[in-house]
Amino acid sequence: MNCRVEETNTFGRKLHIDISAEDYNAELNLKIRKLSTTAKVKGFRPGKVPVDVIKRYYGADIEKEVADTLMAKSYQEAIMEYSFKPMATPEFDDIAFDKDKGIHYTAYIEVIPDMQLNIDGLAPEKPICEIVEADIDIMVERLRKSHAKWQPKTEGATDGDRLTMDVEMPAEKGVVPDPLVDKSIVLGSNFLGKNFDSQLENVCAGERREVVMESFGIGENSDENADDKKCKVHVKQVEEAILPELNDDFFRACEIKEGGLETLRRLLKEGMERQLDINLKNLYADNIKNTVIENNQVDIPPAMLKERIAAMKERLMQNNPNKDSASNQMPEEFFEKHATEQVRLNVIFIHLADKYSLKASRRECDVKIAELATDYADPSKITNYYNNNAEAYQSIQGMVLEDKVVELLAEKVNPSEKQYSFYDIVGKTDQALGR
Repeated sequence: MNCRVEETNTFGRKLHIDISAEDYNAELNLKIRKLSTTAKVKGFRPGKVPVDVIKRYYGADIEKEVADTLMAKSYQEAIMEYSFKPMATPEFDDIAFDKDKGIHYTAYIEVIPDMQLNIDGLAPEKPICEIVEADIDIMVERLRKSHAKWQPKTEGATDGDRLTMDVEMPAEKGVVPDPLVDKSIVLGSNFLGKNFDSQLENVCAGERREVVMESFGIGENSDENADDKKCKVHVKQVEEAILPELNDDFFRACEIKEGGLETLRRLLKEGMERQLDINLKNLYADNIKNTVIENNQVDIPPAMLKERIAAMKERLMQNNPNKDSASNQMPEEFFEKHATEQVRLNVIFIHLADKYSLKASRRECDVKIAELATDYADPSKITNYYNNNAEAYQSIQGMVLEDKVVELLAEKVNPSEKQYSFYDIVGKTDQALGR
């Protein structure tokens, strides 16, 4: 095997690989002789089929199979020889195989380049928070709201009322999104954007309105034509919430057997603390990632970006099996910005994991799988899924490596702490509270 490497860009390497006719024919003859001992051909006893007959019946298939085998083997040898660590699936091209000339092909790969990153002394924001009694008061109200009974209302809708409606979305970049049918929102929850909710104040059941959604970028200083971005809304029903009293019936509904309100508040606080710990960790990790990206504008490998866009489109189609759906017709440009951000972060993290020899051990992957499985009724099903699915297990390895890179970066940065309230951290928008 002979390999010549051509550098096409910062990440790209094109491997020009040749396999001699001598090596190709040796493998061909070996394959043919083996097949002659097992092949079943009419008119010949098993194991007694002449080589010439094997060539006549199976020659073309054998040549391609042997070529594919030698290509896979030589590609791995080339990767090992040059210590390449491809970041995306290789692309094979210019494939030619001939008994007189041997095999020639090219393999395009993208590898981890030598980068100088600015990571020491960066100052990501580190959020801090402490739960206070007022936060628990709000959570109690949230729980009451989740047990509310809804009754129709004839007056105009106000904050806290539930609206059931159909929404026809305007076209965006030439694509008309699927309409929302019988969509229920709590007015003031801002589920579809603050601007959306504010335009539905005092709406009554049966009324139709045209509203502008924030997601289309319509604002005070926007040059967009708001008339072209309006949604058509048909409000079918307006309901008001009747909240339960804080009595024994309510506590029993919450599976509180003893202690009443005191026990309820204690259990709520414990759950809030668990949620807060997770959110603080994730938010700080996101701040670290964003700070690193902002201070290290690395190039984007084209093949890796192409793979990520394809994966995003595939995930969207899996979530919406209707192939004719407008959401499944989105052009690649629709995904490009988000995919670019993900790929840029991946390149940085892959480089750091390689530079500092970070690995995802079996034990660490098992711990991560166990963490994910705790949220399911039958954790064993989730554990078996990841352990018996190579692609799924690879995603776990990626999660573990990402966590280790974040831990590495956390040791190198100089964070600035900022105090937040509980609901700033977990999200001020709370549909159950109708706020």
